[in-house]
Amino acid sequence: MPTGKKIRVISGPLAGLEGNIYKVNKKRKRITIMSSLSPDGKHFDLFYENVEPVE
Repeated sequence: MPTGKKIRVISGPLAGLEGNIYKVNKKRKRITIMSSLSPDGKHFDLFYENVEPVE
């Protein structure tokens, strides 16, 4: 998934959260997202299988 793409968390404690991909770590299969809900731009690390792209 390319950086800047909008995604939604589908499982775990952050389920339902939407944000934009900030960084992708292909080796560890993790995505860092910047939450659109947080005014200070919090970043969260998630596994690939916990997110889906938003159309």
